[in-house]
Amino acid sequence: KLGESKKALLNYDKAIEIDPNFAPAYNNRASLYHDLGEYDKALADYGKAVELNPNLATVYKNRAGVYIFLQNYKKAIEDLNRAIDISPDYAGAYNERGNAYINLGEFDKAARDYNSAIELNPNDAYAYGGLGYVYAELEDFQKAVEYYSKAIEIDPNFAQLYSDRASVYYDFGYYDKAIEDCGRTVELDPDFQEAYYTRALAYDALGDYEKAVEDYSVLIELNPDDITSRMNRGVDYYRLGDYKNAVESFDEILDIDPQLAEVYYNRASVYHALRYYAKAIEDLNRAIGLEPNYAKAYGNRGFAYYCAGKFERAMEDYNKAVKIDPNFAKAYNNRALIYTIWKNYDKAILDLTRAIELAPDFSDAYGNRANAYAMIKDYKRAIADARKACELGDSRLFDFLKENYAFEY
Repeated sequence: KLGESKKALLNYDKAIEIDPNFAPAYNNRASLYHDLGEYDKALADYGKAVELNPNLATVYKNRAGVYIFLQNYKKAIEDLNRAIDISPDYAGAYNERGNAYINLGEFDKAARDYNSAIELNPNDAYAYGGLGYVYAELEDFQKAVEYYSKAIEIDPNFAQLYSDRASVYYDFGYYDKAIEDCGRTVELDPDFQEAYYTRALAYDALGDYEKAVEDYSVLIELNPDDITSRMNRGVDYYRLGDYKNAVESFDEILDIDPQLAEVYYNRASVYHALRYYAKAIEDLNRAIGLEPNYAKAYGNRGFAYYCAGKFERAMEDYNKAVKIDPNFAKAYNNRALIYTIWKNYDKAILDLTRAIELAPDFSDAYGNRANAYAMIKDYKRAIADARKACELGDSRLFDFLKENYAFEY
């Protein structure tokens, strides 16, 4: 393709050499420069075409496409206004202006333009797709799906439409439908990265981590520098208990960019699961070194110290975590564990109460508070918390209390 583009450039160069005042030749060469990513040259040629013939609507519309890519939406709209003034029936110009308005967040104007395009061409799949995008942004699920479906009915081989509808399904929790649409997208275009990514997220949401790993692996093959997919694949390997591949995934990311705190944080979680607490602490040190206010890293390092029996160091980290993030429920819960070990049950109960206020469905916090209440012989509250933990799916403490404490329940 690159060779063909170079040949085409030579042909346009020759045409311009023969007739330096032939505006369409500049327009066509500009379009080729746009495709090649040479935007300054594209704009220069479009400018020359406008100078030679200021009444070519196509030139303004094409130049607007470059401005949209460069995120200069106001200039794009100026060009599209001119294109529509010259050619009021130019459906493509309405569609392109709709795109510019979307990027400015002016969804009413975008919808108006897409509807204008449909009035001019009732079978304009692109315009219906544009309306689908508008209503997705407005969180009107029903209308978004309706317009995408209409666009697909008109053009059932338009891969982007299936991918966009899949994104809407995913955002509104219809994961099976999202997966189905993504499957159709990659049937039409096996290299369509966005569809693999949406499908992987849908598989993650359904807990099907093995299939998610497969899609993330395809994405990495298509783009080896895709750090997000490598990160998500590593997390899914961790969820699957495949710690070897999880560590390898995070190692690969650090080979690409060793300055990503989140990668050290995630690899530390794997090391923690393997009970390699020293390695976990080392990675969390690096994460904190890169992001000194990384509350979760302090929290996890505190837990690693706790598991290693270094309670004073753990307490320091939990104190730091809740100072950075006063709404960090897990840090309060885990700090309470140390207070309980130190038999400071009042402080443990205060921390656990705070954790429950922040996360009312935190079963571990109810269970730990039940244990703290039991330690001070407040069995009524202990049983109430144990019952709540049981309701939330954790019956272990309730059984423990029944077995180890003599009281009516």
